[in-house]
Amino acid sequence: MKQKAPPSPIYIPVPVFYLAFFCFSLLAEREYSFGIKGLRTDAGIYTGCFLIAAGAALNIVAWIQFIRTHTTISPFKPANHLQTGGVYTFSRHPMYIGLFIAYIGATFIWGNWWTLIVLPFLILVIDLYVVKREEKILRRRFGHPYKAYKKSVKRWF
Repeated sequence: MKQKAPPSPIYIPVPVFYLAFFCFSLLAEREYSFGIKGLRTDAGIYTGCFLIAAGAALNIVAWIQFIRTHTTISPFKPANHLQTGGVYTFSRHPMYIGLFIAYIGATFIWGNWWTLIVLPFLILVIDLYVVKREEKILRRRFGHPYKAYKKSVKRWF
């Protein structure tokens, strides 16, 4: 009997997706500017700095949790411990939410409307390419404990 192949790992680090979409939005703004002001104001810059700091803080808290449980944050290596405590009691993917919050912060700082236009596509790529694959891998690796965790904690919020 032929065994089912394991789910495909994630070959691209997740922050690269956020950076690529952001860079694309900067290029789009340069070529196809809306000429609309409103995001890049003093209040917008302060808001952007706050959001970037909040996103970074969320990621740092999640990283510390991984370090304490001796689990890698690399998508290229298998996890040896299921994260279910701390920030992982609110969301199954707090690091991606932290990156999302920082991305929105950068939107305010650069004042680029294209970052908001491409945002739904970024979320779709993260959800379909990264999260779905990760969750298949975690389900196979941890079995019933992961299934129970999925039932009790939302994917995003």
